Amino acid sequence: MRRELARRIALAFLGVVASGCLVTSTQEFSEPAPTPPYLSAGDASPPLGRLIVVRDPRRPITFSTLVQSEDAGREVEAHLVADDVAAVPPNILAVAFAPAGRLNQRGRLLSVTWNPLSPSPTLGARLERGCHPITLLASHGFNYGSNRPVSADDRDFLVWWVLVGDRSDPTYVDTVLATGGCPTEAR
Repeated sequence: MRRELARRIALAFLGVVASGCLVTSTQEFSEPAPTPPYLSAGDASPPLGRLIVVRDPRRPITFSTLVQSEDAGREVEAHLVADDVAAVPPNILAVAFAPAGRLNQRGRLLSVTWNPLSPSPTLGARLERGCHPITLLASHGFNYGSNRPVSADDRDFLVWWVLVGDRSDPTYVDTVLATGGCPTEAR
């Protein structure tokens, strides 16, 4: 009886082992292809479509959003640009970076802080009073002379409108706001 039981157990074990897979090689998966950065308009701060009023230029403003992309090990670079993004030289206000990530990850924080009192590193002057579109332009690489991404297919952007006041004329901001002199429409 014991012998018969041992034989059945051995046969059952052989059946289980024989039905299993024998791995003779490993599957090689290629690295995912890089994708352009995607900037989340819904996660933008300050919210898009709301005019940002700079009454006191001593207070820095942080522009942020979530970025999602397949980066293939390359960080995402962001330029905060005032007025015409295509101008040469561009009016870059600040630059920031987000660490490399994967497309299947939740978005990573991309945050750029601008100090209105600081001169533009590219133009050497502060942003003058008035209404300005401020663009957050993200890519995996830029041509620094033109401020254009190395690849036209590797970019995304968000736009805010900023009204810069003048401490020497405290009524300026209120006058512009009263006349509706600044657009607020964003991407």
